[in-house]
Amino acid sequence: MISRRLLLGSAAAALGASLTCARSASALGRTRLGGKFAFSVPFAIRSLDPHDFSDPLAALFGHALFDSLYVHDKRGLTLGLAEALPEREGTAVVVRLRGGLRTANGKALDARDVVASLKRARGRGAAAWLDPLGAPAVSSKDALAVVFPKASPSSALLALSSPLLAIVPRDFDARAPDGTGAFGATLKDKQLTLTRNANAAMGPAFLESLTVREAADLRDSLRDFEVGRGDLGWLGTGLFSGRPEAEKFDHGSVASFVLVSGATGPLPKPGELQKVVDSIPRAALAHLGLGPLPAGSAAAAYAGPPVELWVEPSAHLVEIADAIATALSAKDHEITVKQGARSDIAARRHRGEAFLSLHAIRPLGTQALPATAHVALIEDPSRTTLATTGASPRDATGSTRVAVVGELRVAGGKTPDLVLSAHARGGWDLASSRLKRK
Repeated sequence: MISRRLLLGSAAAALGASLTCARSASALGRTRLGGKFAFSVPFAIRSLDPHDFSDPLAALFGHALFDSLYVHDKRGLTLGLAEALPEREGTAVVVRLRGGLRTANGKALDARDVVASLKRARGRGAAAWLDPLGAPAVSSKDALAVVFPKASPSSALLALSSPLLAIVPRDFDARAPDGTGAFGATLKDKQLTLTRNANAAMGPAFLESLTVREAADLRDSLRDFEVGRGDLGWLGTGLFSGRPEAEKFDHGSVASFVLVSGATGPLPKPGELQKVVDSIPRAALAHLGLGPLPAGSAAAAYAGPPVELWVEPSAHLVEIADAIATALSAKDHEITVKQGARSDIAARRHRGEAFLSLHAIRPLGTQALPATAHVALIEDPSRTTLATTGASPRDATGSTRVAVVGELRVAGGKTPDLVLSAHARGGWDLASSRLKRK
């Protein structure tokens, strides 16, 4: 049985009494252990990267595969892979990894993996979290300890609790993701298979496995669920009449769909793009499951020069891009949807090309950097400072060339025997989800 300690109040609060992991052995007598379920999602299943804040698969499944040194749960800040709170040693701060940790594939972890993980995350958008701590290094005294030369204990604690700073083996490959979470993962032939991880640092999942297929479009999952070929309907209970015994669920948002204009693009003025997106009639986007939408305007239109809207080849993103282009295009002001790899789109932005792009970006805020912080990162992932105010992602768009289109919501229909737990950060907690006892 794995114990945790709860941080009460602020970052400086002392450790409370030991807390039992939600999936500990003591719970197994009350909860059914085992079972499988399958469903499909309208996103490309090619890779899964916890350090990529624009990876929709990471937004949906990252919590079940990876752990950070410290974590936020319903009780507050809690120890994750760290053995204890950050400790002051001279002018630096030291964080010690728990001993004996292994990934789902059996790889032993030490401080070198922590340093490699943080370096990898920094190169993908985590500079604002890590730069204030200084460059992490393996302690010369302890193979499980990492030294942060510029950090304070509280700043290290808050920064290292971001899911963007998940700890993975130093040879990590997003096409074969491996971590310490409740599940291990296999990606093959447009299918993601999650299998209970016996090495899980915070305790293995209740479910034996779940299989996630890549849906061809938004209707694919609903069609399969309606005729009984899946256990979960993505964003609904069926394509036509709905599955009779289905139960609805809605665990909220795990990411924001955002439209971005380059610095030399057609709408470079901060806040301008959000006004255009908000003018899109609600009916043009309502079928896409984007959560609450503004009413829009019957006169919605894009008035700039013809422009390309780039999007990765992922069904939900492509359908949103097509809807935006259809709603806003006019003669001599056409928006043309183009598909390309996420890395290619980032390279175009780095070269300063004039275009629009659509992304799914997940909130990575902590108590120091709230949910709005990630919006500015899509403009420039190398940012070292981020806004620390705002209650929602839309609050950050007035000072950026980013527009929030809607939400990636974990919602739809499910079979009655499947119990989907809610995650403290929003969305589902697949690690604690289960099948009802029979």
